[in-house]
Amino acid sequence: MASSARPRVNKAHRKASSAHLRVNKAHSKASSIHPRSQRGLKWVSASNGVIPPDPVQGGMEKDGSPLFVARAMYKGGLHPGKMGKHIQDGGCCIGWGHKEINLGEYQVLCGDATQLRWVKQDGALQIQGFVPVEAGHEEEGEPLYVAKTLYEGSQQLGKCGPHIKKGMSFPYGHKERTTDTYMVLAYTA
Repeated sequence: MASSARPRVNKAHRKASSAHLRVNKAHSKASSIHPRSQRGLKWVSASNGVIPPDPVQGGMEKDGSPLFVARAMYKGGLHPGKMGKHIQDGGCCIGWGHKEINLGEYQVLCGDATQLRWVKQDGALQIQGFVPVEAGHEEEGEPLYVAKTLYEGSQQLGKCGPHIKKGMSFPYGHKERTTDTYMVLAYTA
């Protein structure tokens, strides 16, 4: 007699699969929130230090190591950050809650970087005369954009948004830091 019992799956595997499904749904939702064409650019899922083909390099460590534009889910938000092979504990790093957070699952912006430009900003983000690359959102839904600043001989990547009054925040040296002088990633005209 054939058994109709389902195979047993341990609770840890079921929980991990459920969490992975939530992350993928959130990434899919975030990828579809852009009403404008991505102009040959797309967010590509990766993990554990893997760099997908054709990544957009947005910054550089002071030793010359490249930093790629990335984003990752954390605490209900989708946060822009940086990705590089040299980043420990996962490959992607974001700033959150005054800390540098390393994550092993992330997305990297890939495609034709000639479709992008950096726009100088001072203070809270003011979107005037350009279209920034929307890269994520806070837990409450406020949009987040990719930002870059010069810091201690490097070009660090992080996030900005009109609601971030100090300008941009970025992970560096085990902390989330802020600056009011930065650039926001935008589409070319």
